Formats: sequence, C-alpha cells, structure tokens
Amino acid sequence: MNFKVGDKIKMLESCGMVKKDQEYIVKGGSEEPLYVDANIDKCFCTKLWQLTKKQMKKYRLLKDIPGIEGIIKAGLIFTENSGGKFHQKENVIDNGFSHEFIQNNPEFFGEVTRWKPEDVDRFYYIHINGEVEETVWYNTAIDQLLHSFGNYFKTYELAGKARDGIQAYLLQFHEENL
Repeated sequence: MNFKVGDKIKMLESCGMVKKDQEYIVKGGSEEPLYVDANIDKCFCTKLWQLTKKQMKKYRLLKDIPGIEGIIKAGLIFTENSGGKFHQKENVIDNGFSHEFIQNNPEFFGEVTRWKPEDVDRFYYIHINGEVEETVWYNTAIDQLLHSFGNYFKTYELAGKARDGIQAYLLQFHEENL
C-alpha cells in the first residue's frame, strides 16, 4: 500500500522509536522507508503503518436491482474506490454507486466485513512450516500482520482447508514455472 505526503498514520505498537497510538504525518516517500513528522528514518516497524491505512469499504448487493444495462444481480460485491464511488470488480456498472445511494438504500446493500478476533479469542493460522497452529489474539503486531495478510481462521478445519489450497497452488505454480 502506498502513502502520500500528508497521510495520517498511527502506530499499533511502540518499537522504542515511535509511540503506540500516536498519530504521525507522512512528510516524504511513498513506500518504505517513510519519513514522518517524528523524524524517523527507516524504522523497522513501518510495515505496521500500512495496517492502519483506511481500508476501502465493500458492500454486497442483497437483491436484484434494475440498472442501465439490465438487471444487476444480487450477490455482487461493490468496492469503494479512491473517489468515494462503489464499483463492481468486473466493471458491470460504469458509474458505480455513490456512498449516499448505498446508505439511503439499506434494503439493497449489506456491508462486507471480515471476522477479526477480539482480545483473548482463540484463532488458528498457518505457520511457516505449513502446520496449522492455534494461538490467542492479544492485538499484537504479529496478530495484526496475520490479519492483514488473511492468515487467521476461526477453526482448525478452515485453516487446514486454506493451507491445502495454498499448497496446491504453490506446487502448480512451481510446475508451470520450471
């Protein structure tokens, strides 16, 4: 994720160079290393800053809705773009929906959110060795990184299913790219 000068970022944890929950303003750089108003250069925790960058909202269409080019089918997911409009991934709708339209028509749209453990919730993740591990959420930097990457699951079975899919993909990838 790229930043621009003026973006506000907030640290999730203190690393000794910056303070937890303190807001900093990007003064230069668009990728690591960032330069912030605290005169921090090449802080190893800049990866954590991307976790606090605004996540674009997503909405699922709950019912069919008439559109310019025909019926827009329920189930499609619309993602907010940088201009504040919501577009469907396959560009079914050229002009998108405004945030106001979505807010004024709650019977048609439901916000899509990912589950996130709360403090002391147990969850599962795929360890670097491929094993499914169980741990407890304490909202640490590691917990945030696992969440950011999508490597967190409510159940052992879901984590195992994801691991098997990742392994199959990686093996196929290596076979195709010898």
